[in-house]
Amino acid sequence: MSSQDGPDGGSGQQGGQGGWPGQSAGSQGGGWGGQPVGGQAPGGWGGQPAGWRAPYADAPPPGPVPVRPMTLGELLDAAFKLLRADFGAFLLAVGAVVIPTQILLTALSASFSTDLFATLEANPDAFDTVLNDVSAVLPGFVLVAVVSEVLLLLAAAAVIRIGAARYLGGTEGAADALRAAGRRALALIGSRLLVGLLIMAIILIPIVVGVVGAVTDVTAVAVVGFVAAVPATVLAFYLYVGFLLSVPAIMLEGAGAVASLGRSRRLVRGRWWPVFGIFLVANCVVGFVGLAVGGVFSAVGAALPTEWYGWVLTGIGAILTSLVVEPIIALVTLLLYADTRIRKEGLDLQLRTAPAEPGPGSLGAPGPAGWSPGVSPG
Repeated sequence: MSSQDGPDGGSGQQGGQGGWPGQSAGSQGGGWGGQPVGGQAPGGWGGQPAGWRAPYADAPPPGPVPVRPMTLGELLDAAFKLLRADFGAFLLAVGAVVIPTQILLTALSASFSTDLFATLEANPDAFDTVLNDVSAVLPGFVLVAVVSEVLLLLAAAAVIRIGAARYLGGTEGAADALRAAGRRALALIGSRLLVGLLIMAIILIPIVVGVVGAVTDVTAVAVVGFVAAVPATVLAFYLYVGFLLSVPAIMLEGAGAVASLGRSRRLVRGRWWPVFGIFLVANCVVGFVGLAVGGVFSAVGAALPTEWYGWVLTGIGAILTSLVVEPIIALVTLLLYADTRIRKEGLDLQLRTAPAEPGPGSLGAPGPAGWSPGVSPG
């Protein structure tokens, strides 16, 4: 596989002669290298941008999904198509993180629960002993959970990288994508921490004010604090949705932690409700799929909390669920990012005018060759 280094050093499949990676030289007639044709874009969440038309409506896309604004159903279908197109790479990228961390969490949970039930069975009144045991193992659980969340974030970033390469008609292996995610780890973790701290501050500050007012018997302060907690929660949720596209901005545009949040806000601005609606429906659909895949194992395991094989079944259920849910949610995020850029910045036209061999490894390159910010060409 020929490679071309991008800003983060990732490797990519060399493209053909038509301006899209993976497009053959003979596909230009009537394809993405052909002449514009008319045709209105399909309707979707929030409608199409004013004056938008499909200039290459009869042209085959470079990858397995169309490069144009998509409806809710089309976007979900595109996520599953991308998953099938590179299923092995997605499975490796997520499995490399999910399987070891879940095994560790399951082993810790099984060991602790077995000791806990044995203690209570021997002495039902030994609550002090149980609390001491919980206090002793809690830091270990917290540490493993934090590490697991960080690794899942890196796996999602790798999935976005693999999906973006396939979206452009190329390929990128799981190892290359994970290395690219590792090189962007500080920005990814920093953006996640900033969002978490901001959301917590917005929600907790009025609640703390209300509690202080209640404790000090200052009724007015308590009322103001607790009443303000309602709009504060709404604001926090609004901002959270606005930051949903920060990971693609980091992985595909090379944005830093703070810049990625601003970039995501600008992309979501004016399309908050469509982004929220699609992300909500996607999570519900994928949640049901994940439940169908791993729910039986988890349910049987939960019914056998004192047996070692019950915990094994619980771990298997959690692993299977994560292997399905994590890549699909990451791909939906990628497609939402591409969809908003097509609608607001003419990304489809930028990619149409890209150099002959941009390659998936140069997704963050400046100019129309990559995913960098820009305006639709005039």
